[in-house]
Amino acid sequence: MYYSNRTTPDDLLKMKEEGRRIVMISVDQYYIAAAAERCGADIICVPATVGMTALGHKREFELSMDDFVRHCKAASRARKTALLVAEMPFGSYEVSEEDCLRNAIRLIKEGGADAVLLKGGLEIAPLIKALNRHGIAAMAEVGLLPDDSDGTKQMNGCLVQGQDESSARQLVEAAEELEEAGAFAIVLNCVTSVSARFLAEKLDVPVIGVGAGAGVDGQQLPYEQLLGLEPNTAHFARKYADLHEVCMSALAAFCADVREGRFPNEEESFAMDPDEAVKLY
Repeated sequence: MYYSNRTTPDDLLKMKEEGRRIVMISVDQYYIAAAAERCGADIICVPATVGMTALGHKREFELSMDDFVRHCKAASRARKTALLVAEMPFGSYEVSEEDCLRNAIRLIKEGGADAVLLKGGLEIAPLIKALNRHGIAAMAEVGLLPDDSDGTKQMNGCLVQGQDESSARQLVEAAEELEEAGAFAIVLNCVTSVSARFLAEKLDVPVIGVGAGAGVDGQQLPYEQLLGLEPNTAHFARKYADLHEVCMSALAAFCADVREGRFPNEEESFAMDPDEAVKLY
């Protein structure tokens, strides 16, 4: 079913203009996407980390497009009004513009996504332009880099950018180029709060932070971090529940109850008429 009141990129731009904060939650399955929808998320993002969080891969690049499309499709069945964004997996857009378009179209047609998200800097601007020319809405994510270069430092395994004026201005340059290319929003990943605020003030499009401080236009967190499903929480994440401990306790109790004969009890079993039951013995 199509809902006419779905959030659009224009809605996000209006939210920035009116000073309303944007909520973006990363999910990898139907039930969590449905919960995020009911709780009012503006954007549901299916992340490329789904290969690790849902499928048990050791590295993000092990995820196949076929598997990723299935997870996008599951999330699309859950959402009603939130904007559904699919983060393009590693290897699905870096080789060529043709690859980028082909895989983005799959995510829109087969996965049910409204838009795609590409990670990178100035080098992905031509891909953003190509996507826009073909009517595909695109976000861009900048900030987190695969190597530790000048202006960055490592914090809990994350490389934080914008530690000095030079690197902050490089971020702004990349973000402005991506905005000019047609990105309808920019995600800042692991950027100092001062640099992130400065960048958000420079751009017309919304800037959403994940580990980028409070001075941006919205916030993104993975559901497993904010629900405490992972025992280790990132430096920038807030644990709103401790479901890891809840799950471990509940599963251990179930195992013990089964082994000790405490589950199921009579109330959890289906009864038979006594007159019929006696005929069996």
